[in-house]
Amino acid sequence: MTSPTEQPPAPSDTLSIADVVFTEATPHQRILSWTLNGASWAGNMTLDQHIGRETALSEAALSANGGTTYFILHPRDDPETIVSACEVTRKRACVLSGEDGGNQPREVTAYGIASVFTNPRFRGRGMASHMLRKVQEFVDNELKAEFGALYSDIGREYYTRLGWRDWRTPQLLLTLSEAKRDGGGGSSATLSANGSVPIYEEDVRKLAKEDIQRVKDSLIASAKRGNGGDKTRIAFLPHTEQFLWHFTRDRYMCKVLAGREVVNRGAKTPDSSAWVLWDHDLRERKLKVLRLVEDTAGTNSDDKRRADVKTLLRAAVAEAADWGLPKVSVWSPSGVTATAAADLWCELQPRVQVALEERMDGSIPSLRWKEDKPVDDVIWEANEYYAWC
Repeated sequence: MTSPTEQPPAPSDTLSIADVVFTEATPHQRILSWTLNGASWAGNMTLDQHIGRETALSEAALSANGGTTYFILHPRDDPETIVSACEVTRKRACVLSGEDGGNQPREVTAYGIASVFTNPRFRGRGMASHMLRKVQEFVDNELKAEFGALYSDIGREYYTRLGWRDWRTPQLLLTLSEAKRDGGGGSSATLSANGSVPIYEEDVRKLAKEDIQRVKDSLIASAKRGNGGDKTRIAFLPHTEQFLWHFTRDRYMCKVLAGREVVNRGAKTPDSSAWVLWDHDLRERKLKVLRLVEDTAGTNSDDKRRADVKTLLRAAVAEAADWGLPKVSVWSPSGVTATAAADLWCELQPRVQVALEERMDGSIPSLRWKEDKPVDDVIWEANEYYAWC
């Protein structure tokens, strides 16, 4: 969601950085921004549908009441013309470092930057870079955020020049040969979710509440294992509002593009010892795993965890097939998850193929610490899709 494409400016247009104002967008200017970027990003939605989606997201609990701040550049004498725009969403996160004693993670304010866009009329003259530097001053000085993330769709170099560190991250891809092409309903005859229990939206609040402590505990356990020595460990917290933001987007897109309501938000094992939540990305034609928990109690054997994750991945594959999505993606899979995927491949191939690769085709995660402090000694835990915005 971050692609400020730069092109040579039109010779007749002499607007420069000195001629623009950086400000928080009014509700009217938000609509102008969404109208502008919708020309590039609406895809197979109408412009009105694109604006409707962005409006719905702005009203989700994560974004409402100042959770998301919308910034723009406009000419000093023309607030109706949007030069550049972006969104900054406040996030809950935790940090565990030696400076804090290294015993308990502390909760901090973090942020995500998304929807970076420059009006095609004004590209090629550093407008997006100027806006992002102003945004970085805002998150450091006013939001008092510890760190932030963005997910680049334009490669690694652009944001690195602005003080961001690109984060090389693997993804697991399961590719289906039997996904329906029309996104219609009904279960697949050969790819079933047998062995798992559906998770519905009303179940997620309880899961998220327990998972927040699990993520904090994972930072402590990682430090005790000596994995990374004295490095600082961070994670975005998987709280309910974060998941509901994804569900709002998912619900809107599935209704508009497929005419269907989303029923299953994920799956769990019958004993609730492992669970997965997912998102139906109909535009990229992937079922994206938001969060995968291999062992809720942290006491299961490796064999048990491996079998449980295999069950969850089978459920994800069945959900993808039912929605006509040919791929399932899992960000930052553990060794257990990768092995479980290989086990599933042995069972289902050639109907399902499995690949472990570096994520290069978009949403490349980047991290920035407050005041551009180096992040060489940072370990980013739970770098999964739920934190994306």
